[in-house]
Amino acid sequence: MAITRAARCDDDRQLMLEALLSARRMLYISWAGRSVRDNSEQPPSVLVSQLRDYLAAGWRGEGGEEGAGEGSLLAQRSFQHPLQPFSRRYFTPGSPLHTYAREWRAAHLAGAGEAAAQVPALAPFVPDIAVPLTLAQLHRFVRHPAQAFFRQRLNVRFDQEAELNLDEEAFGLQGLAGYGVIEQLQARVVAEIEAAPRSAAGLPLAQRVAAQLARIERAGTLPLAGLGARKRAELQEAVLPSLQSWLAHRHRFDRPLQRQRLHLAQDGLVFEDWLEDLRVPDRDGDAVPAWIELQARALLGPRGEVRPGAVLLPYLRSLVAAACGVAVQGIVVARDTTLALAPMPPGEALAQLQTLLQVWQAGQDSPLPLPLKTALAAAAAVDNDLARAEAVYEGDGFADAGEVADACWARIYPDFDALCEDGRFALLAEAVHAPLLAWVATQVQVLEPDALAPVIYPSTLEPA
Repeated sequence: MAITRAARCDDDRQLMLEALLSARRMLYISWAGRSVRDNSEQPPSVLVSQLRDYLAAGWRGEGGEEGAGEGSLLAQRSFQHPLQPFSRRYFTPGSPLHTYAREWRAAHLAGAGEAAAQVPALAPFVPDIAVPLTLAQLHRFVRHPAQAFFRQRLNVRFDQEAELNLDEEAFGLQGLAGYGVIEQLQARVVAEIEAAPRSAAGLPLAQRVAAQLARIERAGTLPLAGLGARKRAELQEAVLPSLQSWLAHRHRFDRPLQRQRLHLAQDGLVFEDWLEDLRVPDRDGDAVPAWIELQARALLGPRGEVRPGAVLLPYLRSLVAAACGVAVQGIVVARDTTLALAPMPPGEALAQLQTLLQVWQAGQDSPLPLPLKTALAAAAAVDNDLARAEAVYEGDGFADAGEVADACWARIYPDFDALCEDGRFALLAEAVHAPLLAWVATQVQVLEPDALAPVIYPSTLEPA
């Protein structure tokens, strides 16, 4: 073992020597000299330490002194940089340190009371017709305008730090972990059904679900032993009804159609996308095509009402399709219910989409005060009473932290008064989210558990 360790040290020295001899104009060696946790000093590696000792022992500095003192060559050639690029030491007048991060210099100048005009302003957003807006981008914006602004315009993310992947046994699936397993299970079963040849189409659905659950369990996602068997049975019971409903609707709308192009141009802004997986009943060629969506989440509230925030994406899909002159109906199959979405009137849909595109364009210049849950509460308020919206935004101070706990909203609107300060919040909530509430009340039908399919609408709709 001693021989092997010595040989490895010799190999490291040889590599270090080759690196030194390869340098022609400059040799730059760096190491993390301070701890990121407590700023305590950390020594360099053995090879770098030996090189520093050799320089300190063999060369004098400009002052003629030997060793590692202030006048030594080693001290003159060593620079200690701050750990962070935004350190004030980089921007102190006369500092020997240099940085290329000019944005932090502007921030320090503004913070020091100098002219704020030195901070470069964000250039006004100009839409590019070569880069059209898509349905996914529109959905991300309406769901979280502040996050969309920070990510798209500033390339800034306030994501939580990833938790350490600890090597420990799983005893349950809670929150997002359980939702992720259900979503993964549904996606695997659907992909298997769609890819299976007709000869294998008769395989029982319960058997397909059980097989995919076994694969997920073998991957170590589920708990072990009895807890795993119990969780596997719970997942089977939770997923099987929604898959059965989804499959029943697919069998009724059994003839697939070609995808439909969605296109709309407005004031230099171009919306461009495709409506995929459209189907009609084979025996009824005059029926309005339907898109069928399978969701892993629950869509109903505690009183059996449809939660508007949970159907935001189906709403936008129906809105954009109708505004672009494509008559479609929607079927959303979730864990707790199945929803039938009636075709939207094209004229109303076009007016609403135009308003939404104007709001989206305004949201590219500044983060709009439009948090989803708070705005829905404000749009549903009676007599402009925003008490419920304030409670949704700021929480109750205990279990519910409110939407203000989100890093993006907390940075720009730290409380409900700041959210409402410029008067835009109530107007935007009325313009963007009041139509969503009206659509849920008039165009969305909750199907009974034994209903195989919604009403099949005829293709006699008002043209766009």
